[in-house]
Amino acid sequence: MRDAVSFIAGAGLGVGIGMLFAPASGQETRELISEKVQEVGTRVRDRFSEEMQRAS
Repeated sequence: MRDAVSFIAGAGLGVGIGMLFAPASGQETRELISEKVQEVGTRVRDRFSEEMQRAS
């Protein structure tokens, strides 16, 4: 579980840094970052819920 969380955090950080250096306007970049953060948050919550169900 810890490896999965580390992987997701690293992937999110990589996406964020990549977007900061992407040739897009500031507004577009902020919107993309916001969308990606929401997607990752949803995946983390779903995965956590699955693991909690398996553990019980």
